[in-house]
Amino acid sequence: MKNEKCITVLASGPAYGSGRIFSTCNILEMLQIQSPTFNSCDFFHGPFEITDKNEAFFLLIADGRTRKADERAITFMKKYAGDKVYMLDAKELGLNNLKDSVAEYFNHLLFTPILNNVYMKALSKATGVDYTTRRYIWKVAY
Repeated sequence: MKNEKCITVLASGPAYGSGRIFSTCNILEMLQIQSPTFNSCDFFHGPFEITDKNEAFFLLIADGRTRKADERAITFMKKYAGDKVYMLDAKELGLNNLKDSVAEYFNHLLFTPILNNVYMKALSKATGVDYTTRRYIWKVAY
């Protein structure tokens, strides 16, 4: 996604906070790539119309009560989006090992470090934009 002008982030329920932080604070602010964030539950009330084969999407798939909304978005993306869809699934990352009654409370704790410390660093390196400098400027400005 290093050459994308816009990366749309979809997330729901317990993963929405991680998606919003990643989209707004990291992609948009630090890398200066446009990055709207949509809740997967609201995606089909209008934002789905931006979907086409040339748009980049990043989906966080939560483990919990809103997973069905994320799965609906996945089904839609597989049919109408192109090859620029990246998915990060909480169950594939190990939340499926926790009891269903508590698993959703750990989505944010799981996603945020991966997005901030792994994906963000890789995207920063790929784009050639030093996000640590931007973070420093932000701290000085505020």
